Order: sequence, then C-alpha cells, then structure tokens
Amino acid sequence: MSTAALWVVSSLSFTAAGREVGSSAVNLLRSLLAVAVLCTALWWRDGSPLPEFDARHWLVLGGSGIVGLAIGDQLLFASFVTIGPRVSMLMMTLAPVFALGLAAVAMGERVALLQLAGIAVTLSGVAIVVAARSEHGESHDRREFGFGLLLALGATICQAGGMVMAKYGMNGTGAAHAPGVLATQSARMIPAAASLAVILGVGRLAGWRLGTRVPAGHRPKAGRAAMCITLGTAAGPVGGVMCALFAISHLEVGVATTLMALTPVLILPFAVLVEGERLTARSIAGAAVAVAGSAILALA
Repeated sequence: MSTAALWVVSSLSFTAAGREVGSSAVNLLRSLLAVAVLCTALWWRDGSPLPEFDARHWLVLGGSGIVGLAIGDQLLFASFVTIGPRVSMLMMTLAPVFALGLAAVAMGERVALLQLAGIAVTLSGVAIVVAARSEHGESHDRREFGFGLLLALGATICQAGGMVMAKYGMNGTGAAHAPGVLATQSARMIPAAASLAVILGVGRLAGWRLGTRVPAGHRPKAGRAAMCITLGTAAGPVGGVMCALFAISHLEVGVATTLMALTPVLILPFAVLVEGERLTARSIAGAAVAVAGSAILALA
C-alpha cells in the first residue's frame, strides 16, 4: 500500500514534468537521478557506490531492471502516445495476473483461494475506476489501436516479469543472505538507466514515437520540471520501488503487485484537487470495490 501511495506522488510529479520537457526526457532524467541517489546512499552506508554482488545476482537483478524499468516503462509511454493513458492503464491492471502466473512457473509460488478472490475483486475495482476516467473524443485507426494494445501488453508483461525476476534475485538465487532493498534497487537501476539511454538514442535516430513531446511554441519551465522530476524520483524509482521490493520479498508476487495496482484508485482525490477532474458514481463504486478486495487480501 505504501508503494501505491508513493506512486500517486510520482505519477502526478512526472505528469507535470512531462508537460514541460516531454515524457522520454523525464524517463531518462529520473533514471539517471535515481542512480545518483541510490549509489550515493550505498557509498554512505557501505563505503562503495556499487552493490557487492556476484555475477549471478547482477545478471538476474540487472535483467529485472532492464525488463521492468527500462523496456516496460518506455513501452508504456509509447502506448500512451498511441492509444492514450485510459486504455493503456486498463491493460496494466493485468500485470498482477501475469506476475501470479510467472511466479507460479518460475518459483512455484501458490496463493490461497481467498487470496485469488481478493486479487480478482481488487483488480475489478481498479479496472472500473480506470475505465470510468474516460477521455472523451478518443478515436483511433484500427491498425494503430492494435499496435498500441500490443505496446501496452508488452509493458504489462515486462512489469510483471521484472518483479518476478527481482524477487528471484533477492530470495531465490541460493545466497546465504538475501540482499537488501537498497542494494537490489541499485543493481536494477544502473543497467536500466544505461539501457534506457541506448533505447532512446536509437529511437531518436530511427524516428520512433517513444513518448509525449512538448507542444510547438511551448516554453518549458525548467525549474518546475526539475522540482517535479526530483520529487517524482524520490517517490517512484527510489522510495516507491524499494517499498515494492520489500513487499515482494515478504508476500506472494501476485498479492503484492495487486496492492501496488491500487494507484489509479488512490489518485482519485488528487485528480479532483490538482487536475480538476470530476468524480463519477462509477469511479466511486470502482474505488469501493477495490478497497473491499484489498480488505479480503489483508484478511487472507
């Protein structure tokens, strides 16, 4: 739940920054800033800016960062451009389902029947909320819409796979002592930032639409963008993801990712206050369903 709450802050912050400098620039800058913060924290704590992991940990955790934080996030931004955030986030509600299946196959995780019921109820509520926040006037070419759905599906699978790989890197590699969340996120973020720089560089040369751009004639407010990126980084790839890693190390991945998926529900009051959105009865009903599902998971 702490992860979902922190991701509310990061979502609002990165949205505001993206309006000033574009989403791809925000994605790269937040990744580089997160690496700087995490490595500085490691240096202060352990005397070294890099985690002292063996090759196996670097391979698994670095791969999880590349899959979940670099490829997954950029696919999501690209789907925002192609089919809009409403349909994209609706697809992302499937991430806990994929995480549940991948964890069962890769690590033999099983969840109880009551937990499955809680996951189903929670995700249903989240889906209702996301669907209710419809963007009027959306229209898409059929081929473009299908491509956008594939992008969103890829982002969903990458997010789920990244979390499962991270849990395996923390708990399943056979090490005598499981790595802590600070070292784990550092080992994920460093390769993720490097690979993201390559992806954006190649995409720019190839002319790919990888994220939202600043409208022509808009004069970016550099100070506002920097403040929002800093706040979003602290709440997202640093604090939020470290809470997520702590959660998946102590809970089944499917349960943990379901609770993290509550961000669209928790963001509703802020959407009203900050963005001026109007709550609908459907949004409120969806939020109530999601809270009921979370209660089931808490009691399971």
